[in-house]
Amino acid sequence: MIVLENIQKIYPNGFCALDDVNLKIAKGDIFGIIGYSGAGKSTLIRLINRLEEPSSGAVIVDGEDMLALSYQELQERRQKIGMIFQHFNLLSSKNVFENIAYALKIAKWDKSKIRSRVEELLELVGLSDKIDFYPSQLSGGQKQRVAIARALANHPKILLCDEATSALDTQSTASILELLKSIQKRLKITIVMITHQIEVVKSICNKMCVIDRGRVVEKGLVRNIFLNPKSKVTKELIAHLPEYDCKEVLPHIKDAAHTYELTFLDGNQNEPIISQAIKKFDIDVNILFADFNNFSKKSLGRMILEIRGDEKALEWIKSHNVEVKSFLYNLKDER
Repeated sequence: MIVLENIQKIYPNGFCALDDVNLKIAKGDIFGIIGYSGAGKSTLIRLINRLEEPSSGAVIVDGEDMLALSYQELQERRQKIGMIFQHFNLLSSKNVFENIAYALKIAKWDKSKIRSRVEELLELVGLSDKIDFYPSQLSGGQKQRVAIARALANHPKILLCDEATSALDTQSTASILELLKSIQKRLKITIVMITHQIEVVKSICNKMCVIDRGRVVEKGLVRNIFLNPKSKVTKELIAHLPEYDCKEVLPHIKDAAHTYELTFLDGNQNEPIISQAIKKFDIDVNILFADFNNFSKKSLGRMILEIRGDEKALEWIKSHNVEVKSFLYNLKDER
C-alpha cells in the first residue's frame, strides 16, 4: 500500500531530517513508527500525503507515484488518506456535526447525503449522542473520536496517526487504541501510527520500525523485534516497559551461570513444560520472574529461571518451541 524508497529530507538550513529511508507497508497493516523526539517520525509520516516534500527518493501510495501528481490530483488522492493529530485540530466554532461535515463539503459531497454519512461515522466512533456538542464540551478522548470520524469521512484507504494518543490519559489512550483496532478490522484500512510510546506499538501494531536521527535502525514484525531487539535505541525503548526491566530480578540471582531467560511462543503457554521437565530430569528450578504479553495479533510468555541439574533438560525445553538464552548478557548490560 505504501512504499518509500531512498527517502532523504534536507531542510534549507542544512538539517537532514531523513536519510536514506526505505519502508514497505502492506495493505491492512497497523504499522508503528517509533523513536525519540526529533528522530524524524512526523516528517516521515507527512511525506506519505505530501504535507512534506522529500529532497529525493520515491513515495508510492497504492501503486501511484505521489510525487508525479499535479496539485489537483494530489488534493483528490488526499481524500483517500485520512490523518489525525495529537491535538485533534477541531474547529472550536463548529459543533461535532459541522466539524465532520466540513470534510465532506470540501470533497463536494451531495448535500443530501452529508447528514446520513456524519451520523454513520458518529455511530462508528460511539458518539451519536454528541452530534450537537462543541469541542469545548468534550473530553480529550471524545475530541479524538470526532477527529477519527472526520478522517474517515471520505472512505480512506489509509489512516495516518501522528502521536494520536500522546495528549490523552491512560484510560482514554486504551479506548482510542481499541477503537482503531476495531475500525481496521471492520474497514480493512491501512493504519500508520507515529508514536514515542512503546506501549502503543505493543498493543496495536503488527509491524513496526524504529527511527533514530533520521535513519530506520530496525524494522519487522512487532513480536520479533520485542523478542530480539538489535539496535541500542530499540533496546532502550523496550527496557522502559516494566515487564522488560531486569533491575528487580538482579538482586535475587544466586547462580548467574545457571540463570536463563525462557520465551514461550504461541501455542505453548498453557502447557506444563517446566513442571514436566522437573519430573523428567529431576532438576531444581527457582522462578525469578514470569510474565505473559499480548501483542496485537500474537502473544508470548517470558520467564527468568535458575535451573540446576541435568543440562539435557534445557535441550528438552527448547524442543517444545521455547527459546532459551543465558541471562548473563542481561547482567552484563545492567553492570
